[in-house]
Amino acid sequence: MPNDYYDVLGVSRNADIDEIKRAYRRLAKKFHPDVSQVADGEERFKEINQAYTVLSDRLRRARYDRTGSADFRSRGGANGSRQRNEKRRNYDNWQKTRAEQETSAEQNDDTDQKNGTESSDRYRREEEPPEEDMGFDSSKYYEDSEPLADSGPRTYVKIGFGLAIVVVVALYAVSPQIASFFLTISRAANHNAHNEILASFLDPRPTYTLQATYTLVPTHTQLPTHTPLPTHTPLPTLTPRPTYTPFPTPTPIPLAFVIQQLDTQAQLVVVQNDIAMREFHVGVDNRLCSHGADFTAQGVIEAGIDFAAIDEDRITFDSTNGSYLLQLPAPEFTSCRIEYIRLEENTFSFCNPDWDRARIFAEAQAMRQFLKESEEQGLLQEAKDHSADILADFVRTLTGKPVNVVFDERDGKPKISESCSPSIPRGWYLDNTDQVWKRISR
Repeated sequence: MPNDYYDVLGVSRNADIDEIKRAYRRLAKKFHPDVSQVADGEERFKEINQAYTVLSDRLRRARYDRTGSADFRSRGGANGSRQRNEKRRNYDNWQKTRAEQETSAEQNDDTDQKNGTESSDRYRREEEPPEEDMGFDSSKYYEDSEPLADSGPRTYVKIGFGLAIVVVVALYAVSPQIASFFLTISRAANHNAHNEILASFLDPRPTYTLQATYTLVPTHTQLPTHTPLPTHTPLPTLTPRPTYTPFPTPTPIPLAFVIQQLDTQAQLVVVQNDIAMREFHVGVDNRLCSHGADFTAQGVIEAGIDFAAIDEDRITFDSTNGSYLLQLPAPEFTSCRIEYIRLEENTFSFCNPDWDRARIFAEAQAMRQFLKESEEQGLLQEAKDHSADILADFVRTLTGKPVNVVFDERDGKPKISESCSPSIPRGWYLDNTDQVWKRISR
């Protein structure tokens, strides 16, 4: 501020803290922006606040009295240079005075022996180097003094900090090798545990429930059939030889009606396969946070045909031999679900792994294995045979005509429902080479 803080508050330089507080309250009531009518009242109030903040603090007031500034953060400029020069001059004067005192002490050795106690006390007092009067303890608050002692501890701190940085960089550089090492140990340990569990619980090999189990719904109540219009017995006539014209053969049932009735059989043609997996390993490669775990899972895979793809073009009636031809889409996996999954044992890691993410990886890995085993065990072929038997019998009962069933040829892999493809966290993929989940490199 341009004005002297003592002049701003209207007090002397020797005023105590109580006098400064009274002056501040008096001026604050006069120049407060809410009550002051003075044109520059707000600026005056800021000056009064600044002056009171400095003069009410003992340390800041002492610095203000000595340097004319209350800023403790300032360490440079002319003021800092002046303080360093004064410190050096005081230290040189103290060295000179001490040398003179030592010379004088040697010359007056006899006199000092007579007054030993008094002389030694005086010598110890004079031996202490002078300190600059700063208004407070200068040894504690002197900011610009130059270090005279050895700065060994600070050097040790710098060396320790540098070594810590070197260790961190080295760990980061070898983190892929460390992760690979621990994944190898994890797979070896879990493989042995897997063999022990198989040897203790299974004799001689795992007994999985692999047979497709499905519940046959009781045979449906047949819809009222249009039994091709019962044959008419002609009314008796009085003529000895009744003559009548036979009714024409019944027309086939409309195809739209047949398709509508086929939708009611959607649940009957579904077959399912219950599969269980014991102690399969899930590895996650995340550099220093690489980890792995063993899981146990059980799931259900269902297969059937897509009834939404059946339209009037897929049902034809051959009037020549009086039979129906039913062309059905190829069977597909219609539903998948994980009934049960549990983490059995985890491996060591340098950090706190995300086990919820590892569980998601385990579900996706188990679902892929369930689909593969179901396809190898012929679940789709079983769904094809079951659908042909159920639907042919149903249309035959509905129309009273023979029915032939054919299926579309599958082009590539079978279709899979969305429930059979669990969502995987973004940026991750399963490396099929070593069966480890890794991040996608960018």
